[in-house]
Formats: sequence, C-alpha cells, structure tokens
Amino acid sequence: MTVRALRDLGVGKATLEDRIKEETKIILDFITTREGKPFKVHDIMMKATTNIISTVVFGKRYDYSDADFLQIMHVIDISFKSDMALFSPVHRFPMIRFIPLLTSKLMVVGNAMTKVKQFIAKHIEGHKGAFDKNDIKDIIDIHLDMCGKGGESSVLSEGNTNRVILDLFIAGSDTTATTLDWTLLFMTLHPEVQKKCHEEIASVIGDSRMVSWSDKSKMPYNEATLFEVQRLANTVPMTLPHTTDKDAVVKGFLIPQGSLVYANLYACHLDSRYWKEPLQFKPERFLDDTGAVSKQTAATLIPFSVGPRICAGEPLARMEIFLFFTNLLQRFSFSTSGSEKPSTDGTCGVSMSTQEYTVVATPR
Repeated sequence: MTVRALRDLGVGKATLEDRIKEETKIILDFITTREGKPFKVHDIMMKATTNIISTVVFGKRYDYSDADFLQIMHVIDISFKSDMALFSPVHRFPMIRFIPLLTSKLMVVGNAMTKVKQFIAKHIEGHKGAFDKNDIKDIIDIHLDMCGKGGESSVLSEGNTNRVILDLFIAGSDTTATTLDWTLLFMTLHPEVQKKCHEEIASVIGDSRMVSWSDKSKMPYNEATLFEVQRLANTVPMTLPHTTDKDAVVKGFLIPQGSLVYANLYACHLDSRYWKEPLQFKPERFLDDTGAVSKQTAATLIPFSVGPRICAGEPLARMEIFLFFTNLLQRFSFSTSGSEKPSTDGTCGVSMSTQEYTVVATPR
C-alpha cells in the first residue's frame, strides 16, 4: 500500500513536488523572519517533513502549532530519542517491562501512541463519507479503494492501515529531517562547498523561480554533495532487524535460523577499502572526469539499504532532500552562530543525529 501511495500520489510528478515546494516556501518564510538570528535546523525541518507525510496520508497539512500535529511530533520524538525507542532493551527482554520505573514510562509512551492511533482512526472514518474512487487524494483513499467502496475487506483492515500510517510518520519524518540537518551542518563547516553548490544553482536556475525536481540532472555538484552528506552522516547507521529463514554461514560464522540480523550501513560507508580518505568531506568523489555523477560510485552508497526490503520511502525522501537543500541555498548562505565549530560526531540512536548546534542564515 505504501509503494502504491508514493507512486499514485505523484513522486516524480507535479502533485507531490508541489506539496514539498509549498512546505519549502513556509520554511523560507520562517528563516526570513529570523532576520539573521540563530535557529536550530532540526526543529523546523521536523515540522516540515512531518507535514509532508501528513499530506501523503491525510491529504492536508497542519499549522505547526496544531495540537494534533504536535501530538504526532511527540510520538515521533519518543520513537527515536526516548529510552523506550526501537533499540531499547525492553524490546529484547520483555520481562523487564514489569520494573516499576519502566512500567510508568511505557504507560506514557502507550498513551501517546493511543492518542495518535485514535486521531488516525478518526481521519479514516471521516474519509469514508467523502470517498471518490476517481479522485484518490491520499493514502487513506488508497486504503478505501483497496478495501472496496464501503471500506470492507478481509485482507486489509483499518488496524493494518492505522499501523502503516503510524510507521510512515515515524520512519519518514525524523530520518529526512535529520539528513537535512546534517546537510546544513556540513555546509557551515565547508563554505567552499556551499559556494560551489550555490554557483551551480545560480547558473542553472538563477533567482527568478524555485528549483524543481526536473532540474536535478543539470546539477551534478549539488547531487554529489548530498551523496557525500548521506555517506558521512549515516543518518540510519543500521537497517531495521531482519530474520534469517534458515541457517547461514558468513566468513566461517554460523548464523542460526531465526536470528535477528542488522546490516551495518555505517561501516559500509566508512570502509577505506571502498572509499579513499573516508573521513574527509569530498563531494568530488561522486563525480567522474566529465563532472557528471559517477553511477558506479553512487551505486556504492546505500543510505536506504538494498534489496527487496529497501526503504519504500526512498523516492519521496530523495525529492524532499534535494528540493529543500537547493531552494534553501538559492535564497540564503548559512554559517555557524558561535566562535566554535560544531562537532560532526553524531549522537547514535535509532538515527544518527547531529549534536545540538545553531546556524545563521544570510539572504543572498
């Protein structure tokens, strides 16, 4: 259902691109109101990326101060940053959930999740009355279309759709926002790269219109820069757990059937056998001798994992990252707000986030 949604709602077409551009304009206006005052990138990007998921799921965006919107943001924050997050020991050793302190924390998480699930269920119910098979606007409409006009199905239940929607918010908001956070951090640390990116944008687009998705093929340096950010930042350092369906031997080590297996993407992206000077920020490594993006080198980059279980939201994430990044650099130059350079040592959780820092945006 998720794959169909991203296809039918216009990834690569005008529909979804327009939604991203609309949110981009709101971010540009916010930065303008800062008038050179420092701000945190991740906070505002989280609101933007969460709203884009909202347009895909509910067919509408929310004001950043809306109570239901803030509740969704709270659940996403819990999922990624609290001690009850995905890789918490409580998910591997369920019995420890009976420890009083953990029990109370689990109740807080559970209550927050319940409120969001009720909010999603309310949207599904509201869509039923206005459903038009010939006007599919969002993922809930796709759910109703797959279930039949009345929303009845023995295959796809509302409970399943509710979980898919919750997963979309959790997986599609923080990771994209964190990647964008890393892009501006690296731009402040490498002003020479930021300058080259802007010069390419100015050469291809100018300043009379916004950058579009169709412009990407004409902007190889910007694309290479985003590749290099994804390689060094490792926003998702490990894949989600997979399970072996039979015994396997890897380099002499037995991995029994039923074992949980995580792929270490972080190690893949920093391995000196595949990347020359892997700790150096060099977008040029993704360009060939003609200045075009090297398909061979780009294929070695796997921020969205690989294989049949590759991230279903990859097309949407790539579009968001490109459009936000290029349109921000078209309008502003970014620099650090303090005398000390921000650290590039990430904070590892479910995602690899930046350490707290602020930037200053100067109109071009």
